Amino acid sequence: MYDISPDEVVPTIFDDVTFKHFDTAHDLVRHLCGCVYSYSKEEQHIRIRTADGITTRKLSEVMAKRGAVGRGKIQHNREWLTYHSIFDGLLASDYYRKHNVFSGAGFIPYNPLKPIKSTKLNMFTGFKYAVDGDLATRECVLYDYFFQNFTCEKEQLYALQWLAKCVQDPQRRLPVMILYSQEQGTGKSTLQTIVARLFDGYTLSVPDIGKSLLGNFNSQLANKLIINCSEVQSSDNGQRISISQNEVLKTLITESKLAIREKFVNEYEVDFYGKFTISCNYADAIRITKEDRRFSILDFGARNKGNAEYFNMINAAIADDEQIQILFNKLLFLDISDFDPNKPITTTAITQVAYRTNLPVAHKFIYNYIKNRELSMFDTSLFHNKIDFAAGTFEVKSSDLYNSYKLFCNNSGINHVQSLTAFGKTLGELKLNDGTAVIGSKKRSCVYRTIDANSAEEAIRAQLGDCSDDMLEELLV
Repeated sequence: MYDISPDEVVPTIFDDVTFKHFDTAHDLVRHLCGCVYSYSKEEQHIRIRTADGITTRKLSEVMAKRGAVGRGKIQHNREWLTYHSIFDGLLASDYYRKHNVFSGAGFIPYNPLKPIKSTKLNMFTGFKYAVDGDLATRECVLYDYFFQNFTCEKEQLYALQWLAKCVQDPQRRLPVMILYSQEQGTGKSTLQTIVARLFDGYTLSVPDIGKSLLGNFNSQLANKLIINCSEVQSSDNGQRISISQNEVLKTLITESKLAIREKFVNEYEVDFYGKFTISCNYADAIRITKEDRRFSILDFGARNKGNAEYFNMINAAIADDEQIQILFNKLLFLDISDFDPNKPITTTAITQVAYRTNLPVAHKFIYNYIKNRELSMFDTSLFHNKIDFAAGTFEVKSSDLYNSYKLFCNNSGINHVQSLTAFGKTLGELKLNDGTAVIGSKKRSCVYRTIDANSAEEAIRAQLGDCSDDMLEELLV
């Protein structure tokens, strides 16, 4: 059956192949030899000749479109063979051995100015838009869009350079770009549409980040460069990214390998170069702190909200391939030598709001404890505690401080209360910019916590991006 010689190969293109129309598996293999250039058994992809030229497709999709439904088998003499068995036969043919030049399949994106060579069948077939340096000097409505939105120049430039980095160095992992605006209808999703057009074929758009990205199955992430996540909600709506989901998201952002989990398929690993954009109307939608270098939150603003004429112009430009090609070349040739992918924005107004919103409750409690005499009054009355509120020095029994923390949570309407051990660990994470912890421990008959009010306030201010006094005051309950 599988002894197919080149002389017996039927010259054809894959568009003519419909599996169910063949009487025997032998005829099918003989026909396939004329159009299949390579087959990667491990990654389940084939490289084939179609009416549009050489292309790469996923085997399961090809089989489904060509009659591989139900049992997915074809008869050979008295034996029923699966389509995977038939492709195994194709691999054994002389024609395939002479024509296949790939060691396997992979997704290896590259800068179009710096093409790469690989022995693998590359699932990245290049960007859709042609390289033309002259276009980089042309006017572009979509390029101007970056400077007509956002609340400050720093955010405008960061968004533009972030996107240019995706084009110029598509293998580089970048911080998540969070597009925030307090109001809806400001154009955040329009920017994500522009990004999707630029990376046509390599973009995944998801309406629900929890279900679509952080669930049990994730094969949709394979071979993607951009993952656009829309309208992540706030904790008030009960849809905020959970702590466990947040850890999964952090892993997706940083790991270069992705374990693909599909139904009824053994887990396998692929290279992963996905960059994430997230749009939201809530500063607490994603759990971020100043120390976390994996997120940059940009305030998109509302400059053009309600301007139907403006967005009609932008949408027309998005639909115009020429405008997209001009934008692509502007980004490709943009000088981003001063852009540091490892340095997200941390000092804008919205980042400080996000840091304050996501400040651990234990740290908010400490700020209230050193500022509000009533909160520490009961602990002051206990003889074993040494509290000088005016001097800003506190030496408090650990269990007493924890009880005051629980009272603070109750009075603030906070339902999630840490255990004593977790509370102590969180206190240890309150540090100055140089890494010095500001909550100490002292052993007497039992463990006491020591706090210097000035150092604690300095550490809180540092966590909020060196914030203003007004923002500190907003922490008080």
